[in-house]
Amino acid sequence: MKISSRIHILYVLLNLIFIGLALPALANRNSISFLHIGTEQGLPQSTVNTIFQDSQGFIWIGTYDGLTRFDGYRFVNFKNNPQDPTSLSNNIVVSIIEDKQGFLWIGTDQNGVNRFNPDTGEFVRFVASENDFDSLSHPQVRVIHQDKKGRIWIGTTHGLNLYLPEKQAFAHFYHNPLDNQSLPHGAIVDIVDDGDGHLWVASTEALAHFDVEQQVFTTYNRSNSPKQINDLYLDTDNSLWIGTRLDGLYHLSPDQMKFEHHQHIKGKPGSLNDNDIRTILRMRNGDLWVGTEEGGINIRRKGSNQFIHIERNSADSHSLTINAIWSLYQDNSGLIWVGTAGGGISTTISFANRMSRLTHSPHEKNSLSHEFVWDIEEDKQGMIWLSTPLGLNRYDPNTNQFEHFLAFEASNQRPFGNQIYSFTIDDQGMIWLGNTQGQLGVFSPETKELTVIQRYNYPRDYVSYNRVRMIEKDHFGNIWVGTDDGLLRVDQKSRKIVQDYRFVAQGELGDASIRVMLQDDDGMIWFGTWGKGLQRYDPEFGSLTSFENIPGDETSISDNTIRSLYKDPQGNLWIGTFNGLNVLTAEQIQKETFYFKSYLEKDGLPNSAILGISYDATGKLWLSSNRGLSEFDPEKIKFKNYTIEDGLTANEFSGNAVIRTTTGEIYFGSVNGVTIVNPVSRVQTNFQPNVKITDISVQGKSILTKGVLYQNQMLELEYDANDLMFEFASLDFRHPKRNRFKYRLKPYNDDWINSDGLNQAVFTNLDPSQYTFELQATNSDGIWVNKSTLVNFIIKPPMWKTWWAYFIYFAILISLIAFYLNSHEKKLQEQKAINEHLRKVDQLKDEFLANTSHELRTPLNGIIGIAESLKEGVAGLQNQKTLNHLQMIIDGGKRLAQLINDILDFKKLSHHNLVLQRKAVDLYSIANVVVSLLYPLAEEKNLKLINRLPNQLPLIYADENRIQQILHNLIGNAIKYTHHGEIEISATVQGNFVEVCVSDTGIGIDESQMEIIFKPFEQASLPEIISNRGTGLGLSVSHQLIEEHGGNLWVESEVNKGSKFYFDVPIWLENTHEIENSKSTVAQPNTQLINSPNTNNANNNSTAITRTDGVYSPQGKGKVLIADDDLINLQVLSDLLQMNGYSVECAEDGLKAVQLAQQKKFDMAVIDIMMPGLSGYEVCKKLRKKYSPIELPILLLSARYQPRDISAGFEAGANDYVAKPIEREVLLSRLHTMRLLGGLIEAKQQKAHAATLQQACERLGKYFPKEMVKQIVTGDTNNPLVAKRKQITVLFADLAGFTSVSDRFEPEAITEILNSFLGKMGNLIEARNGVLNEILGDGLVVLFGALEHMDKKQQANSAANLALEMQQAMEELSDEWLEAGIDHNVKLRIGIHQDFATVGNFGSEDIVAFRAIGSGVNLAARLENHSEPGKIMVSYPIYAQCRDDFEFTQLNEIKFKGFNHPHRVCTLLDKRWFR
Repeated sequence: MKISSRIHILYVLLNLIFIGLALPALANRNSISFLHIGTEQGLPQSTVNTIFQDSQGFIWIGTYDGLTRFDGYRFVNFKNNPQDPTSLSNNIVVSIIEDKQGFLWIGTDQNGVNRFNPDTGEFVRFVASENDFDSLSHPQVRVIHQDKKGRIWIGTTHGLNLYLPEKQAFAHFYHNPLDNQSLPHGAIVDIVDDGDGHLWVASTEALAHFDVEQQVFTTYNRSNSPKQINDLYLDTDNSLWIGTRLDGLYHLSPDQMKFEHHQHIKGKPGSLNDNDIRTILRMRNGDLWVGTEEGGINIRRKGSNQFIHIERNSADSHSLTINAIWSLYQDNSGLIWVGTAGGGISTTISFANRMSRLTHSPHEKNSLSHEFVWDIEEDKQGMIWLSTPLGLNRYDPNTNQFEHFLAFEASNQRPFGNQIYSFTIDDQGMIWLGNTQGQLGVFSPETKELTVIQRYNYPRDYVSYNRVRMIEKDHFGNIWVGTDDGLLRVDQKSRKIVQDYRFVAQGELGDASIRVMLQDDDGMIWFGTWGKGLQRYDPEFGSLTSFENIPGDETSISDNTIRSLYKDPQGNLWIGTFNGLNVLTAEQIQKETFYFKSYLEKDGLPNSAILGISYDATGKLWLSSNRGLSEFDPEKIKFKNYTIEDGLTANEFSGNAVIRTTTGEIYFGSVNGVTIVNPVSRVQTNFQPNVKITDISVQGKSILTKGVLYQNQMLELEYDANDLMFEFASLDFRHPKRNRFKYRLKPYNDDWINSDGLNQAVFTNLDPSQYTFELQATNSDGIWVNKSTLVNFIIKPPMWKTWWAYFIYFAILISLIAFYLNSHEKKLQEQKAINEHLRKVDQLKDEFLANTSHELRTPLNGIIGIAESLKEGVAGLQNQKTLNHLQMIIDGGKRLAQLINDILDFKKLSHHNLVLQRKAVDLYSIANVVVSLLYPLAEEKNLKLINRLPNQLPLIYADENRIQQILHNLIGNAIKYTHHGEIEISATVQGNFVEVCVSDTGIGIDESQMEIIFKPFEQASLPEIISNRGTGLGLSVSHQLIEEHGGNLWVESEVNKGSKFYFDVPIWLENTHEIENSKSTVAQPNTQLINSPNTNNANNNSTAITRTDGVYSPQGKGKVLIADDDLINLQVLSDLLQMNGYSVECAEDGLKAVQLAQQKKFDMAVIDIMMPGLSGYEVCKKLRKKYSPIELPILLLSARYQPRDISAGFEAGANDYVAKPIEREVLLSRLHTMRLLGGLIEAKQQKAHAATLQQACERLGKYFPKEMVKQIVTGDTNNPLVAKRKQITVLFADLAGFTSVSDRFEPEAITEILNSFLGKMGNLIEARNGVLNEILGDGLVVLFGALEHMDKKQQANSAANLALEMQQAMEELSDEWLEAGIDHNVKLRIGIHQDFATVGNFGSEDIVAFRAIGSGVNLAARLENHSEPGKIMVSYPIYAQCRDDFEFTQLNEIKFKGFNHPHRVCTLLDKRWFR
């Protein structure tokens, strides 16, 4: 077996050698594949002038838009920045080299040379300067060259330059017409070494050899010498290649004696295809590449004199992007870089590529007839046959020529479809064709005749209603045909169908659609089906064995749809399915132990659909799929995958369209042509690329300067710079995406992390420490680079984590512990003292509460009793007002009594010192009493109040008064929170307890509120319409009272449906409960006060008390300000004073009292001391800041009547002090006394003020409108001077032509004119009740309705009348001025508008001005300005109000400056006079 394999491999190699020698003729086979790099990938511009790889392995590219560095993943661009002298001097880069120091030299087309320092990222510019003889000879650089001695030579449009590094200057070489040993004429376009230490220099005119030592140029001026040179290239044998612009390629022999000329010769295939040569390069394999302007690339293979033409093929995505080739470069890995003029960069590994292609070119006859290739076969002559949707193609691999068979006609003259889906070639060389229409025919390539096979019971010339899926031959002369309508077996010689498997039973041959077939050496036929697995058929015995997928059984075939079958030389059967590759070994087949081994995507397959299988001479399988090709090594179980980037025509291939030719090449049909694999043409390279850290980012920002690489320095980072990202590159550019990386960060992790194709590593939130980032990478073939790349860095700890910081922390901790222990001891002592103090304070509070509450109860009982007596008629019949007031007294007293009782009960309960007077109590009777008391309240709200307690209820053991209090509280609450329906009280006996229920149909209680309603001072959230909520003590007290009885109080409720309050009390047990009536008990409150106040108290209060912000009577004994926070007391005081002739104004608190006193004038004030916000004392002090005791006498009221309280009142500024309860006679007499004293003083002051006031009014009237002066002086309470929004009429008047008069006359004359004008106009304004708001030199602003109330019609009429009067008066004044000798043409212009404006005082406390502000004022000014001299222009509102009383011109629309829309205006005519 080993010897046979070696012979086979040797045979394949010999054939490959033959193919290699024949390759120069195979231009149409597309054996070179290019990958493209353009602007879409990041190239800054698509015209590439020059390409260079530096010593570190980076590719540098010069374009028309700057310089760029490429690492296989990212482009770093360098461009000119006018503000940065260290940037590139010009963006058109034409030449790049690297000197021996590692600096890059960049030549530009317009601004000299740049030297780039990779350590700093900065450029040093060398530019031409007319003032500097040592500078560059010309700014346009054409080439830069470094000779073997490291000298830098620069060719420019004018002269050759030698860089002198010690002087940072240049030595120049110019053309001298008188010296034939000088530089040749023209721009220096290229410079190369000659191999002996001298130079070849090419100008646009000639070629010259330069002896550097002698500094002598030898110019080649012979007739056969090259002219118009574009490029030079020194070959490995020191011969020189010269590319010219028009004359093609020249080759100068090493002895410099003879030129060999290569040109484009029409009709000669092996000649150049273009004479404009742009670039020349000898590849490492010996091929010479020549880039042309319009002909693409011409390749002269080593040992050949013919040129192969590589041009752009629009149908081939792997061809050149454009035919204009401007630069060629081969990098360290052997990859060839092709720079184009507008097509970016194309890269290739030349003929070393294992893949070549046959494609369909629409405009090229010598190509495939269609891009879809469905089946492939090889005939005995080595011709390759390919079926397509457009006929058959015969391809000759030796001549690279196609012959197309596009139309077929049967011998019976009937048509045969040319969409050939499957075919085979029989032993006689006849081709059996199956098309997509379901026809089967036998075609003779020689005679072009076609015989159609007919199937019984099918339409004429058809064997299927669908396409013919498969045609294969066996070893017995049979042709097997697979269709969707069953399997056929046709005799090859007779061409008759010998067996039709259309109607077979399940489990027999032909029961499924057959797609692929293979016959092994034992004669067994293997059929691959569509959906029914693999079938093994024994034609000798007619037996069939089927293999289908069994879910969960890994030894079964992986899928039931078979797309390809192949048996390798070792006898192993390989099965390609829609879900993986399967194999049956030769041993298993021999022993018939069929256990399948499957390979899926997880094992390395690019795609699980295996469409074609073949085998190469090295023992590897080649597989086609929907995602490219895969090379599978069965021994190593290793897949190497290939995609369109490797030169495939497409990633999607056709099912079973594969053939391995006699030369060893493998043809795969795809949806875009044919991919031809040369399995042994490529040897895996051990190229070791440089691995570089291209960027380091800390906290998202790069720490490396643009263009600068990491230089193995130790990095020191602060503690908060602990998020790092490393970017890296393996500088193998053949397939950068296949370069793999692994890394680790010590000591963060010691295990290697695979980067999964990414060229980044990210670490976040690193702790302070010293780290080493270690990186390893592969080349594009997966070979690991031997050396690791390291980055060392330190993250410094923060200041508070250093050793000395920890020492300080320890010292502070010890100090804090000592301090804490000492402080804790002190706090314990202080806490004991505080607790003792709080205990005493709480005791004093309880005593105060009890004493105060008890002191209040007695007078309250008296008040309630007297009021009730008066209401009932003890003093005779009362009017309704009196009865209302008496009811307010009663209700207020009861409410206060109830509050006092609740407070006392709560205090007792909280201290557990409430003593119950428990005895046998009839619950039914108590409930009846409470229901009777509360029935009127329920009746007022149309509620039913029902007592459903049974008469036979047993006696309860309870305090009667407390049970009554509880029921009163619960039923009262039910009435309060029920708006319709009924309230019911019921009870049941539950063991030794009576359970009482008070239910209602009210608003209900939310579940979340049920816990808080029993807490003191807490109430449920209720709608705003619920008033008179109380203090929140009722339910809390009731709850505690029930618990004191040994029972419970609870609630069941549903929102908007009602509530049920339950409580239980123990039953009176005669043998158990002892009567304790003889024991002393805590005094109980009078039941009269226990009753809940009337639920309508709020309504009574609101109706009984009238307005508190108005004056009750306009005249009387004086105006009194009274202030009390209790509305009842406020009402009592108000009534008392009004009945005695006083005018009263009320305030509900101290703050409002102060505000009223600041705003209005009062004769006296009666102030209660105990008020919220401001107390009476504070109110008194504030009022005294404005009023003296004579100006505003103040009388204080208070329930406190201790000497210190009275003294504090007089110190605050009070005139008198009266204690509560108020004695009516005492209060009235003291007010009378204060009124008399104030009157005497006021009478004296009035006389003095009268004279002063009169004098002030007369003086102010000269400067302000008299109405305004009146308002200011009298201080009207309506205060019209406060800025308010109101509707007014504005009149603007101005003297047109007055400016020319003022320029011609003396100031005295002008003053006299203005005084006469203002005097006359002022009288007219005052007569029409206008307000002269402003005098603007010779202009007037008059307002109507600003101070006094005037309706809008009255305002408009007054303004119109005034305007007409002013025009008449102006005519009189005009005549007077002319008679006085004042020559003038002054006329009055007037504009009138009515609108809303803000009118009143504007300014600060120190200075104010009375103004009208608004857009209407502005419009009046615009009207006056637009009016003709002597005319009156009015707006539409004025016209609308006055059109019945005045005459106007027609309305027209005018758009004024400052307004977005036009206004309708007209002119008021002076034809009628109205008074």
